[in-house]
Amino acid sequence: MISAGPLRYYSARLICHQGPRGRLRRSRTSSGLFPVNRKGRIVPNTESAKKRVRQGKKRNALNKWRKVRIKDQIKTFLAAVQAQDVDLAQTEFRKACGLLDKTACTSTMHRNTAARRKSSMSRRLKALQTSKA
Repeated sequence: MISAGPLRYYSARLICHQGPRGRLRRSRTSSGLFPVNRKGRIVPNTESAKKRVRQGKKRNALNKWRKVRIKDQIKTFLAAVQAQDVDLAQTEFRKACGLLDKTACTSTMHRNTAARRKSSMSRRLKALQTSKA
C-alpha cells in the first residue's frame, strides 16, 4: 500500500485536518467519507481503483508526450514560415500533418481539432508560397 502521510477523512459536511502551523483547519465538501492523503487526493481502497489510478497515470503520460511532440513540430513549422523558407516549411508541414493525423486516430485529440490545426498551418504555408512567388 502506498502511503503519503497521515490519512484524513472527508465527512459529509466538513474536511478536518491539521494545518501547516498545527491549527485545525476545516473546509467544506459535498462528498461522503473518502480517505485522502496529505495533498488532499483521494486514496484508492480497492484493487480495481488502484489499477485505474495506474492506468490513468500511464494514459496521462502518453497523451502529454503526444501533445508535446505536436507542439514542437508546429513550432518548427512556424519558425520555418517566420524565416520565409518555403522548402523547409513544406517538409515541416508534412511532418506536422502526419503527427496530427496519427494523434487524431487516438483519444488524445479530436479529429476536428487536428483538422483545424492543419487548416491553419495550410493557410500560413499558402500565404508564404504566394508571397514568395
